[in-house]
Amino acid sequence: MKKLSILLAILFTASASFAQDNEGTDYPVTISFHSIGTGIPSDQPLRAFVKKFKKENNMTEIEVIHIGPLGREGEYKLAFPLNNFTPIQKRHFTSGVGRAAGKMTERGSVEVLVNDKIVDGAYNGRTTITTEKW
Repeated sequence: MKKLSILLAILFTASASFAQDNEGTDYPVTISFHSIGTGIPSDQPLRAFVKKFKKENNMTEIEVIHIGPLGREGEYKLAFPLNNFTPIQKRHFTSGVGRAAGKMTERGSVEVLVNDKIVDGAYNGRTTITTEKW
């Protein structure tokens, strides 16, 4: 009986952690800003790209999910849901974000993730998730 109870407890724990891993929101493009002791890079090249992209595609705003702070030096993530984008616009936006990220090198580093999953509650108690319009 004791072995059965232990087995059931293990199965329950494993299934609960598996279900937890699958919860969250998928974002087509996520940018992580990292610090290497000197702060994080400026997001100006990214903002300039978004402004140009909106103008070229006759858009008034692009939704951005800001997740942060994630560390002691202001690290954060920006997630782009890309709602109402055509497949071609998504592809162009993703490649443009990669080019803009290559220009953000003055401090820290930037990582562009494609099809990233953000799990609510996976961050420290200070972290907030807010929606912005760029």
